[in-house]
Amino acid sequence: MRARSTAEVDLLILGVYLKSEGYPNVKYRVKSLMELGGLKVAEINFPMWPEKQVGRGGIWTKLLLSAWRLLFSHLVVLYRYIRACPAHNVYIPYPAVFVVVILSFLPKKFRPNKVVIDAFISLYDTIVNDRKLVSSKSIGAKLLKNIEKRAFDFADTVVTDTDQNSVSYSQLFELPLHKFIAIPLSTNENDMQFSPYRPDGKAIRVLFVGTLVPLHGIETILEAINLLQGNKNIEFTIIGNGQDGRLVEEHLKSHPDSVIWMKTWQSGSQIAKYISESDICLGIFGQGPKAQRVCPYKIYSYANCGRAIITGETEWTRSAFGLLDIMPLETSPVTNARLLAVKIEELAGNEKKRKNLAQSASEYYIKNLSNKKGNALFSELIEPEAALP
Repeated sequence: MRARSTAEVDLLILGVYLKSEGYPNVKYRVKSLMELGGLKVAEINFPMWPEKQVGRGGIWTKLLLSAWRLLFSHLVVLYRYIRACPAHNVYIPYPAVFVVVILSFLPKKFRPNKVVIDAFISLYDTIVNDRKLVSSKSIGAKLLKNIEKRAFDFADTVVTDTDQNSVSYSQLFELPLHKFIAIPLSTNENDMQFSPYRPDGKAIRVLFVGTLVPLHGIETILEAINLLQGNKNIEFTIIGNGQDGRLVEEHLKSHPDSVIWMKTWQSGSQIAKYISESDICLGIFGQGPKAQRVCPYKIYSYANCGRAIITGETEWTRSAFGLLDIMPLETSPVTNARLLAVKIEELAGNEKKRKNLAQSASEYYIKNLSNKKGNALFSELIEPEAALP
């Protein structure tokens, strides 16, 4: 962005974010905001990491390069922001925490009047509570929690993806609930588009797409697959790899023909094709507290494409679907592989129910999870009439 006053714009998008398919919520949220009609929008961004990692080296070399990139990207963004002058409305996409903390230390004349940050992922909650990569008693965990709390406290509005996450973050960081607002994630609607469900009469294809993090509960899915080995009319495909990929590897050693595993991550168009060719799509079945609060990105994709979905029964599903006359998806108790296997087998044998679920999932997406819905809610946070003169 060239150096000019951002006081002339209604909204400044500021950060160190990466606009790629690996971070679809960031990519499509920024794209939508840049295209908002009737608003002047500017952008200051220097990605914290390159889209494609290059070069070789050992672990320490990579760590040093990452640390330098982290520092350098934030310094560049800070310099460009100060040079351009503060804007009234500033939106900071994920990862927002360190950018916000830097803004909080600036003299008042350089601070934005209103700061909206995206916290669909909490660094502390993910690293410490969910993936348990660091002990909550460690100095690093306590420091990260304090940094994230300062960022959330400084922001005027913290955007989460569900009401349950809003409540959880409010309690975790001891901040007032009114600071948090739930807005659906922005998704890849270019590739993920509705296609009528027309079963071909062949084997029932069951699909799971994910990065195999603990909240996905891949061990429950694998055990259900094992229980259904006797049903030759059901085929399973897993797309993706990650922290719990070893569980899939171990499963395939003893059950080599039970599931097709595509380790390499696929493009949005490729994943959309696999979804459109599937009969049943699987959500998450992890037992951690985070799994109870989220609407996984995969649910957005499955529902947008219009396919029958089975996911774990959680606080979010009970809240989202509890008062509906027609359920847009099937739920099964998390970590219970036997009941999941029963659900899959029952749905595999009921074509009419699969068609009904496919249609109702699509209708639920349009009304509650679509980019149009999210953009409308986000637009309410912007105050163009109060822009600086």
